[in-house]
Amino acid sequence: MKHLWSIGIRSNAYKLFESYLSNRFLIVVANGECSNKMSIHSGVPQGAIWSPLLFDIFVRKVPNRVKHALSLFYADDLTLIREIETGKREKTNSELEDDLERLVGFGKEWLLEFEVSKTQSLMITRKRNREFPRIKMGDVMLEEEESLKVLGFIVDKRGNWAAHTTTVAAEARKRLGAIERIKHYLDDQGIITAYKAFVRSKMEYGNIVYWGAADTHLDKLDKIQNAAKKLIKSHVKKDIPSLEDRRKAAAVGLTCKLLDGKGRGKLQEMKPMPQSKNIRRSRRISGSSHSFKFQNQSKPKSLEVFKRSFRGRIPEIWNNIKDRSLSNKSPTVEFQKIRKKIQRNIAS
Repeated sequence: MKHLWSIGIRSNAYKLFESYLSNRFLIVVANGECSNKMSIHSGVPQGAIWSPLLFDIFVRKVPNRVKHALSLFYADDLTLIREIETGKREKTNSELEDDLERLVGFGKEWLLEFEVSKTQSLMITRKRNREFPRIKMGDVMLEEEESLKVLGFIVDKRGNWAAHTTTVAAEARKRLGAIERIKHYLDDQGIITAYKAFVRSKMEYGNIVYWGAADTHLDKLDKIQNAAKKLIKSHVKKDIPSLEDRRKAAAVGLTCKLLDGKGRGKLQEMKPMPQSKNIRRSRRISGSSHSFKFQNQSKPKSLEVFKRSFRGRIPEIWNNIKDRSLSNKSPTVEFQKIRKKIQRNIAS
């Protein structure tokens, strides 16, 4: 209730939530026997329509307790990221433990326990020397893992996407197998609809995030789509765009969102940098179809994984869009209004 008061909930609205969250009990029923009532003094009712919003309000200040690491918070998943500077591994370890101690303190203060048994650590590096002091949270020493699963993405200790693409491809293959077993009951359009809904959607979850994966890893997903096309007998299979074209279209959609200033938090920092006016004048020489261009973020010494990522690829993709409406864009016009038109031109 203190959190609701702090964001300005007053009068009848405050009384409504006070009644909603007060006088709650927990009863266990087993084999026809009921336990005694146990009062609940914290948390929100599970499955209730107001619960997600109330929980977000309750935990919204958790990231503020983190002082040293980058805090990524989504629903009830919290990830801390800290760069390890050369020769400062002990200092980094101490700072991470300090942040974790602050989080434990927040939990004790507001009766919100962090599940230490589900807390894991992972050091991502390509160096041979992987020695790093074990991190302590509360009274528990955290084990360093070979990989971590964060919001559905599997990140390994070398920072590549091999494990993630392999897992996604395996799950997509199972789903495609289910469609293949019932293909005799479906026409071509039904197969396409089932593929898009149950298989392709699985492979495209967060496709911009793992875009930096090596071609050998992305090929695993392409093989699934090629197998799906073999189930379709008519020429409509040609109308299914490649997964790479759809990744490009998704990247353009995100770019339009960032140009309109709609990115949240750190995401807005991914906004591409426009080229200078002097560079724009050379568009007649380059033969491009519009003048609203971005600077190339890749450098000669940039890692290949960066060159393949969103920030490394989007300038070339955007600068080669064949749509003259971009030449007339002004800061007051919303890019998302022309987003779908541009995306159709890319993934068609």
